[in-house]
Amino acid sequence: MFYYSTLSMQSNFQPAKERIRTIYCFAKNSSVQS
Repeated sequence: MFYYSTLSMQSNFQPAKERIRTIYCFAKNSSVQS
């Protein structure tokens, strides 16, 4: 997962954590709909 690994490197950056959660939830919803 490209986004996850990229943002994990910036885990000390607070907004990055929120983006990881948003991307993760969005990806889960997309795979459910597909």
